[in-house]
Amino acid sequence: MSAILFATIVLGASTLVSLLLLSIAVPRLRVWPLPDESGSAWRLRRGANRVSGIGASTLSAAVLVLAMVDRETLPASSVGLTVVGAAVFLAGGALGLLGYFQLGPALSHDQGGPLVSAGPYRISRNPQYVGAVAVLVGFSFALGSGQALLAALACSGWYLLAPFAEESWLREKFGPSYEAYVASAPRYLGLPTQQRAA
Repeated sequence: MSAILFATIVLGASTLVSLLLLSIAVPRLRVWPLPDESGSAWRLRRGANRVSGIGASTLSAAVLVLAMVDRETLPASSVGLTVVGAAVFLAGGALGLLGYFQLGPALSHDQGGPLVSAGPYRISRNPQYVGAVAVLVGFSFALGSGQALLAALACSGWYLLAPFAEESWLREKFGPSYEAYVASAPRYLGLPTQQRAA
């Protein structure tokens, strides 16, 4: 069962990453973030957007299930690895939830609103994505699952590429205020500064 689940996760993650790469390479055909109600094949791209969002969440949940099914298969499984994995899992979960609550449900699901740069958005322009990666990798390490760790890395590609697909859209939407935010907060994780390169 774990081999089938692993293969399904990797195939699904590859598909979602391909959609993000399309969004990055050809912004006028983007599927992530939600495309404007214009342009070519808008309905198809809106459907792909919904599949991407639901797919990323579903695949992430599948990684957690895989970790439970395939537990203690890492060659270096130990108490230390479990403790470090649990700490990364908890820290990532906390960061992701703080990001979600700071942004709110409407902005988290792109229903419009102001640019948010407070709270966890001071140390990361993408705390929800960073948190998701930490949850997947941390849980895999905590349970000592080799397959889940590889699947987590495959799924992490979506979370690490999504900001690149979103940044041009955010620049269009918020203009100079987003540029100032980019200069002060890191894309993934770090300390806020006054002058930071994108």
